Amino acid sequence: MLTKLPIEIIDQILGYLPEEDQLQVAQVNQQLGHAFAYHAREKYKTIFFFKMSEGKIQSRYTDDELRVILSLCGSTVEKIVTGHTNLSPQIKEHLNKYCINLKTSDTIFEFYLSCFSVLANGQMRQFNEIIGNLK
Repeated sequence: MLTKLPIEIIDQILGYLPEEDQLQVAQVNQQLGHAFAYHAREKYKTIFFFKMSEGKIQSRYTDDELRVILSLCGSTVEKIVTGHTNLSPQIKEHLNKYCINLKTSDTIFEFYLSCFSVLANGQMRQFNEIIGNLK
């Protein structure tokens, strides 16, 4: 029944769900996968593979979640920032297959260096854009 709704309505419904649930819905069938991609738009233009939690670097997504994101939204990905861990062969394969517009791949260390560089040059607006991607 959900799939009979216009994509704009499904888009609004997805907006009420946490990201983990959105990824589950995206896997139900092809139409809901397309609705997820429509909803995400450019959310995954920059993908951070890590998050900070209690002062520690942790994985932001499981490999299954990354496979869904990359297969449905990979064409919008322009930059990835990885943590200290190596990517699995399956995720590397998905990056190569789906992220046709990928321009840069940084480690967390390189990301932080670019943040410091931007701050040192007084480019606060650019810094706020970079940090905004971490949310």
